[in-house]
Amino acid sequence: TSRRRGALAVDTLINVPPLDADAARSLLLALGPTSLMISDERSCFRLLDQLGGVPLALVLAAGRLRILSVAELSERLDRSPRVLAHADGSSLHSALLSSWDTLSSSDRRVLAASAVFPDSFTLPELEVVVNSPEIDAISALDRLVDASLVLADSGRLTLLRPVREGIRAVATEAQLDDGMIPRWIEAVVARAEPDFLGFFRWEQDSIVALAGQADDIRLAARR
Repeated sequence: TSRRRGALAVDTLINVPPLDADAARSLLLALGPTSLMISDERSCFRLLDQLGGVPLALVLAAGRLRILSVAELSERLDRSPRVLAHADGSSLHSALLSSWDTLSSSDRRVLAASAVFPDSFTLPELEVVVNSPEIDAISALDRLVDASLVLADSGRLTLLRPVREGIRAVATEAQLDDGMIPRWIEAVVARAEPDFLGFFRWEQDSIVALAGQADDIRLAARR
């Protein structure tokens, strides 16, 4: 098995999606201290959202729950994804770093730009953040999707939350995120501007569109 799609004609490709909420909760309850999680359902749901259904993240989180409460682990995850680690040295950070090390410089830049977005995004929005005409973002995305680092669905692109947070940390260490957040804010503003004009004219479609962008707009304002 491999996270990266092979090139052989005899390969059998089976995409393994992230676990849904029920399956992720069942796995965490099976591996972690059940009584601790049931006693704090609110923090448990928040933690599950942070783990994004990624099996490795769930297994590592279950191990950490022997020492930390659910709320404490969730709070530490907000500060650093490195808390998801095992005593044998395995961690989500090391797994992502191994994948990062196999990427070309252009693919690293595209992945770093992808991690800037708090949710799904489009290719044109990504190209604004990448800001490098010499980089073929489409080909880079093809390779990143094949490596299971980026998810693509009907023109929308996204990273699983643990992957996004981990890649942000790796990109910061590699000093590849310089200027990307201001360009992301530029993309958010450009996307929302027509809907703001429609909002002031009380156009229903614009109001609905702005509501869908509310989280991005709030985050852009804070950044």
